[in-house]
Amino acid sequence: MRRVLCLSLLLATGLACDDFGAVQREDTIPAYEAYLADHTTGPNVFRAQVRLEELYLAKARDSGKLEDWDAYLERFPKGQHTDAAIAEREASLFAWAEWEATPEAWKTFLDEYPKPRDKRGTPARDGLEATTYAPHLSNGPMDIHDVNLAEDPTGPMNGKAFVVDVTNEGDKTIVQLWYRIHYLDADGHSLGYREWPVVAPLRNFPVPVEDDKTVPMKPGETRRWEWWTGDLPERFAGKARVIPIRIRFAE
Repeated sequence: MRRVLCLSLLLATGLACDDFGAVQREDTIPAYEAYLADHTTGPNVFRAQVRLEELYLAKARDSGKLEDWDAYLERFPKGQHTDAAIAEREASLFAWAEWEATPEAWKTFLDEYPKPRDKRGTPARDGLEATTYAPHLSNGPMDIHDVNLAEDPTGPMNGKAFVVDVTNEGDKTIVQLWYRIHYLDADGHSLGYREWPVVAPLRNFPVPVEDDKTVPMKPGETRRWEWWTGDLPERFAGKARVIPIRIRFAE
């Protein structure tokens, strides 16, 4: 009788191990959810819970979508990574709004986080103002060409120039307008960015610039935005995107 009981226990343990092993091999959220629904106690429940939390978090980090962050926080309101997820949710939504560069995106962020952390409030409000006026900013085609960074006509071409003509088609005089340029890879993803004014007070420029860069931009006027650099990221595919990030008007 004792041998029968021991054999039964061994078989039960083996089956449980086999069951969890299959779940581990599948290694998906549905597999672990199903396992935990069927196993409220047992030697592998804690391991299953830990791995399930990791998978929820990884999915949110990979997609950056609000619904995936919310799915993690709803499933693990007091999880091992909950505090980090709360912070990353805000950072992810901010990065999304920066890339979308629309009034709707910035409103979504500010509605979710009216008092954002990490000094995001000012760039978010600036982004909202700039993208709201963006339909009145007409960008000509971007010209990307090789340059000598010292402007030496006999020197080597050791940099790239990015040039866009910007026209103020609105009814306001612009005293400050900043553009962000994203360097893109072959798939159109950002590899990094830099920021430079179309027009701004002289104090905003770290180097000497032409006079028209500091003169307010009246309705109907066109200014040339230029960015020169010799520091391009790997996998740069010769493409770039510019977006307005900050604007100020004459009073």
